[in-house]
Amino acid sequence: MKLPMLSGYLLFMFLLISIFGGLTLYGIIDFKYEMVKIAMYCFVFGMIGGILHCLRSIYLHRSLIGDWDSRWDVWYFLRPVVSGTVGIISMIFIKAGLLIFTPGIEVESRLMAYLAVAFAAGYNVKNFLIKIEDVSKAILGIEKKEFPEKGGRNHNA
Repeated sequence: MKLPMLSGYLLFMFLLISIFGGLTLYGIIDFKYEMVKIAMYCFVFGMIGGILHCLRSIYLHRSLIGDWDSRWDVWYFLRPVVSGTVGIISMIFIKAGLLIFTPGIEVESRLMAYLAVAFAAGYNVKNFLIKIEDVSKAILGIEKKEFPEKGGRNHNA
C-alpha cells in the first residue's frame, strides 16, 4: 500500500467521522434514546483518538525513525474502527460502575468525561485492553492472554 493512499484514507475517515459527529451534535441526526446518542459520541471520539494515533505513527515511523514497513498497513486500516469500538466499550465500563466519576457531576460534565475516556481508550487501545483484562481477571478470574510483539516494532510509541 502506498503511503499517500493510506494517509488519504485516514484523513478521509477523520473527515467523515467529524461530519457525522457535527451532524449529531447539532441535532441534524438525532437518536431516540440518550444511551444510543452517548454510544455514538463515544464511537466518534474513540475513532478520532485512533486516527490521531495512526497519523502520529505514520509521522514517527516514516519521517522520524525511518522504519516504515508496509506489513502494518492492515493495522492502519483497522485501527480507527477498533478504536471506535473501544470507545463504546469504555462507555459500557463507565455505565457499569467499573469506572466511577465524582458523584453529583453535572450532566454536561459527565458527557465530557465519557468523551475524554473514549478518546483516550481509542488513542491507546493496547493499554485499555490490558486494563480490561485486569478487570476481567479480578471479577471473573479470566487469565490474561499473552501476544508476542511480532515484527519488532511497537506501534504504541
